[in-house]
Amino acid sequence: MNRVRGKSYKAMVTVPGVREALGNPTGTMTYTDWVLKANTFYSNSTDPSNTTGSTTTSNRIFRDSNVTMQMNFALGSNGARFWTGMTITGGNIVNGDNCSNWTSSNGGVSGVTGVVGASTTTLVEVTTDTCNIGKGIVCVEQ
Repeated sequence: MNRVRGKSYKAMVTVPGVREALGNPTGTMTYTDWVLKANTFYSNSTDPSNTTGSTTTSNRIFRDSNVTMQMNFALGSNGARFWTGMTITGGNIVNGDNCSNWTSSNGGVSGVTGVVGASTTTLVEVTTDTCNIGKGIVCVEQ
């Protein structure tokens, strides 16, 4: 865990009607208790210089290298996956499989994951995994 003591955080995982960002990344979006703010620089808490990071758009999402919900820095080891529950369908961000609203660790239930690349982190993907496999989550300082 790379958190700063004394700060508050929210998990970047979706639960329909509870925490979500939905809609067209370059058009209209709606939010419920969303973790990201508009036009805000976010950095990796392990970077002491606070210079490695990405800035959200006015739609409260990342869009680095013109890729929706991709940040141009790695939040872990290359190939590592983490739970998000967010996916893209028809160009829109939507709720995806989320381990029964994050209450199930059943191998017969799935959740959508994000992935860490060599120099990027993709927060919204279409890849799912079974909920009995442990994964991390991304937490965002509030």
